[in-house]
Amino acid sequence: MILHLKNIATNEIKRNVRYAGADIAIPIVGMDENLQYYYEQVDQQPTFDSRTHSIARQETWTNEPHPTYTHILKMSVTWTLTQKSNEQIIEALTSVLGDYLDENYPMAIRLKHLKEGVELALLTPNKTDEQIARLTYITSLGDWLNVCRAERDDQEAALTNDNILPTFQFTAKP
Repeated sequence: MILHLKNIATNEIKRNVRYAGADIAIPIVGMDENLQYYYEQVDQQPTFDSRTHSIARQETWTNEPHPTYTHILKMSVTWTLTQKSNEQIIEALTSVLGDYLDENYPMAIRLKHLKEGVELALLTPNKTDEQIARLTYITSLGDWLNVCRAERDDQEAALTNDNILPTFQFTAKP
């Protein structure tokens, strides 16, 4: 059992303390009357997406005694979820997209494909079937990037216009 010792007169709290008596079942004789032991009863923390919400711990110091050790009072812990601002959520959405694109199509490879695609498209007049297939693949990756960016924009618009939280999901790489 987690115990806290609160000075009722000063509201000073010592957290995670051991019971000073030999037996928790026996009240301490001669203890300062301004000191009170509290046990902690914690509600289950809700599941949430930290990209869209923040959580705050709420403590309520009660006069309700422990069911067995009536000289120890209850401190109740509950949780409050708060939706982050649209700006914070949009920043997270943009960051998730950037991480997703970098993970699936690193910038070095994108630049290599850009150079290769320009050479194939503009500098290679008579393309082989293999070169055409390669150019088609590189073009499909560019199209995929644009689709993912459009999905991010759509999720931002849904948040801004309709308060629909983003899914943070994007189309898989071809």
